[in-house]
Order: sequence, then C-alpha cells, then structure tokens
Amino acid sequence: MIKKFSILLIILMTIITLAGCWDFEDANKKSFILSVGVDKIDENVEITGEATAFVALRGGGEAQAQRSPQSFFQYSGIGNDIESARANIEQEVTQTFFLGETRVVVFGKSYAENGIASYLSRIDSTYDYRKNLIVVISREPAKKILSYPGNRKLGTGFYIEDNIKILTKNSAAIYTKIMDMISYKNIEGVGFFIPYIGIEKEGIRYLGLGVMKNFKLVDFIKVKDTTGILYLLNEKPILTESISLNDNKNKSIFKVFAKKRNIKTDYKNDKVIINIDLNLDASLQYQYDMKPISDENKKELQNKISENVKKDILENIDRSQNDYACDTFGFMNYFRAQNPKIYKTINWKHKYTSAEVNVNINTKIINTNLKDTKAKSK
Repeated sequence: MIKKFSILLIILMTIITLAGCWDFEDANKKSFILSVGVDKIDENVEITGEATAFVALRGGGEAQAQRSPQSFFQYSGIGNDIESARANIEQEVTQTFFLGETRVVVFGKSYAENGIASYLSRIDSTYDYRKNLIVVISREPAKKILSYPGNRKLGTGFYIEDNIKILTKNSAAIYTKIMDMISYKNIEGVGFFIPYIGIEKEGIRYLGLGVMKNFKLVDFIKVKDTTGILYLLNEKPILTESISLNDNKNKSIFKVFAKKRNIKTDYKNDKVIINIDLNLDASLQYQYDMKPISDENKKELQNKISENVKKDILENIDRSQNDYACDTFGFMNYFRAQNPKIYKTINWKHKYTSAEVNVNINTKIINTNLKDTKAKSK
C-alpha cells in the first residue's frame, strides 16, 4: 500500500512540475509596466509611463521569453481620477498590464502637493505591485520625465531606480520604502522624505529631498542642505567635510564615517527627550596646502568636524519641528519602542514640536594620510 502511494505521489509531482510553463503563452499577451507616472493636469489626473512586451524566441529546443528593445512603448491616459485615467489607457492598449516589473513610481510636483495617499493605497492593495519599488517626485511633469530621451536600453524607469539606489549606497541620498510610507498612514505628526528629481544638464538628475507631511509635498530641500538628514537616516553614511582652522585659505578635506549611531528617547516633566549620539571616524583625504598636522591641530580639527555635523543635524531637526511641525526623521518609532506605555497616553504630533533634542558628536581622526607630524620641511 505504501509502495503504491509513493508511486502515485511521484507521478503527481511529475505532472505538477511538467505543468510549470502552462501559461507561458499568456506572457506574450501581456505588457510589462516598467515605470508609472502620476500627475495633476488642471483638475484631472494623468497616468503615464513606459511598458514593454515579451517576445517569444525559440532556440535550442526550448521556448524562451526575452525583452526586445523594439517593444518599448509609452502609455498615457487622463481622467477625473486614477480609475478613469487607467480605464482610458486600457481602451488604447489591447494587452493586459502586469505590474510586477514596475521599477519606479514618479509623482509630479503638482500631484504630490495635493497628496499621494490614494495612489499609495492602490499600490498596497494591488497584489502584483512590488512593495520595494522606488518612489520619487519630479519637478517637471511626470510624463516629461518618463519620456525624456536618452540612450538607455532598459528604459527610464530602470535608470531612475539604479540612480537612486547607487546614490543611497554612496551616502548621497536616501529613499523611503513603500511599506514604511503606508505604515504612517494613520499616524498624525509623522512624515518622511522622498527623492526629488528633475531635468538638468541634459539629463535626469537627483536634486534633493521632498518633504512629505500628511502625504503631501510641503517643501523641497536641496542636495547641499541634506547632510544632516543623511547622517541620521542613511544606513551607512560616509560624507565629506571641508574644515579650516585659523587659515581659511588652507582647507583640510575629510571623509567622515558614522561608526556608531545611537538614538535614545525619554519622557520627563511632560516633555519628550530625544538624545542622539554619533561616533564618527574621519580620514584626511588632502589639504589645499600640505602641512604637517600637530596633535593640537588634530584635536581642533576633530572638534570642528563635530561642530559642523551637529549644526547640520540640528538645523534640519529644527526645521522639522518649527517649519513643518512634523516628525520627518521617524523619532516616533524609537519613542514608541522605548516608551510604549507613555506613547499610548500622548499625542505625538503635539509633543514632537516641543521635544528637547540633544545631539552629541564624538569625532576621531583615524589617519592623516600617514604624514609624519614631526618631520621638518625642507
């Protein structure tokens, strides 16, 4: 009996395995969306983007699916809302759309200012949308961004995704995951940052960070002003600090690594306390005028780096408390985890704006390009 059951099980598994490509032909009838653009045109919503189709190639006795460069096409539709805009697209495109290949969603500035919550809900409830896709805001209309000419075999969506991920890896940017955005949907007083892009110097460029409050774009922070944000939110920040002592003409350029980042929260005298501790390692890259660095100068440089980083962090936190009245750094997550009982009794939206924020930076210069500080110049 057991032997017969085993044989039956083997036959059943073989049938299931051999049936693995039963819907292969359906793939040839689908359009694979690579990017989505959502924008506001007057009082209407425009959905646009780029898609591609799979073409079937046969060779070596096996059927294969391969993306053809000639199969890229732009799609676009306008309607009173997201649903009607999509309905207009589906009337023009005969193939079924598949969202599982989508790399990026681009919200036009005008649409983002009116709120992106409804489209994020669509992403969350649509099973084939990748929940780790990149979301950006564009200064220009989304349609202009996604149809911008360029010699990219994989399309604009792949280019934007790769660009943001590489910049983030190189400590020049950050992006918020879809799942994190959605988790803030029912929490007042918590916002987030979204990469802000535009067309400059004949290309699509990262321009800085869009500030989101209540899922609406409320401000834009230029790249040069995002340093303090990167020290707190980039996973492994490695940033450049330009430091001068008494001689303002002679600058020392350091690569600064966040060796340890610790955020502790407390609640005292009816006030939220946020303590931020950063341990930084600094490595000298070069000087405008190469001079030996004494031990005394080394201590001064360490203090200067700490002061600069602290200033950048506090400026951005102050802006979030006073200009936006919104926790864009996710301090709420730390407070809720560290003080769960108190969190349930307070209104974070009101408490955050008056929170006491203490920033402690400890910098250690780990090398000065192996220069002998006691060597005499010739």
